Amino acid sequence: LTTIETAAWFRQLLALWNRSMMEASRGSRQTLWSVLVIGGVGFMVGSVFYQLDNGIAGVQGRFGSIFFIQLFFAFCGLEVCALWFWDRSRLAHERNANFYSGTAYFVAKASSYIWWSC
Repeated sequence: LTTIETAAWFRQLLALWNRSMMEASRGSRQTLWSVLVIGGVGFMVGSVFYQLDNGIAGVQGRFGSIFFIQLFFAFCGLEVCALWFWDRSRLAHERNANFYSGTAYFVAKASSYIWWSC
C-alpha cells in the first residue's frame, strides 16, 4: 500500500477557507440580510454618538453604545453553531478520510464566517 501525504496545515486552511467563502457568497439572501442588519446597527450607533456632549450623559451614552456593539457581535457569533450543525456530516466524512486536520477546519470556518457575516 502506498501512503498519501497530507498537505501542510496552512495549505489545508487556505483550501477550506476558500471553500467556506464560496459557500457563503452563494447565499445571497443571507448576505442581504447581514448587510441590512449591520447597516441598521451602524445607523443606531451613529445616532447615539451624534452630537454627544462631554458631560455625564454623553459618557453614559458612549458606554451604552459600546455595550450594545459588543452584545451584537456576541449574538452574531451564535449563528456559527447552525452552520456547523448543517456541515457535520461532511465534516465527519472528510475527517474520517483524513483530508484535513480539525484545527484547520475550525479556523477556516470561523474566520470565513467572521469575514463574511460580521
